[in-house]
Amino acid sequence: MHMLSSQRNITDIQAHEIDLANDVGIMQKSTFNLMTRQAGGRDGIGYTILDAKNYLRSKRQTSMDQAMAKALNEVMPDTFHGLCTWHLMQNGIKHLGNLMKEGSCFVTDFKRCMYGFEDETQFEEAWGTLLSEFKLRDNTWLKHVYNVKEKWARCCMNNAFTLGMRSTQLSKSVNSSIKNCTKPNLNIEQIFKNFEQVVEEKRYNELQRDFEAPFDQTMFSADRTYFSGDASNADNRDRDY
Repeated sequence: MHMLSSQRNITDIQAHEIDLANDVGIMQKSTFNLMTRQAGGRDGIGYTILDAKNYLRSKRQTSMDQAMAKALNEVMPDTFHGLCTWHLMQNGIKHLGNLMKEGSCFVTDFKRCMYGFEDETQFEEAWGTLLSEFKLRDNTWLKHVYNVKEKWARCCMNNAFTLGMRSTQLSKSVNSSIKNCTKPNLNIEQIFKNFEQVVEEKRYNELQRDFEAPFDQTMFSADRTYFSGDASNADNRDRDY
């Protein structure tokens, strides 16, 4: 039973001990072995070494996001710093395992909290129900996520101008296309020809989506009236710090 994702959880005390060990340079495996001994065996510790690694990785990412937010506030004070919803969902898969499988009730409820409420009171009620229903009130990762809700929850972003873009997939899609046309074995003429082809393709995709938009009812829903900023990747709008 202790191996099941639904039965694993890093408590606040355990998270503090992991942080202390990491701060003084103790290897993660040594930390895990010590805490396993203290708990009387692996079936009593409540999490795996992979869970500990994911916890530290998530915390580093949060620290990076905090540093980015601080830099943006100093250099571009009027800029809104939001979290990529696609990466948020990917981190959820790492921390919550089977609960994050596509089509699960948890994923549906989590996405509703992310996209479905303009009113913060309704969001708070839905979030509380989510934690209670799936017995996740002590989940460390969800606590971290909730503490930065102003960066991902729709109800907290009503005054942010985002053009509907909630993930970094658009920029990554463009970066990937540019990378493919600027390979080191190409001369400058070939690079520019390939680049022009990429631009032409992107413009055509945009024109096609503009034409199809009035007829595409899948872009809207009763509980989510946001529009995906990545027109060429519209089917990915629900997946995503």
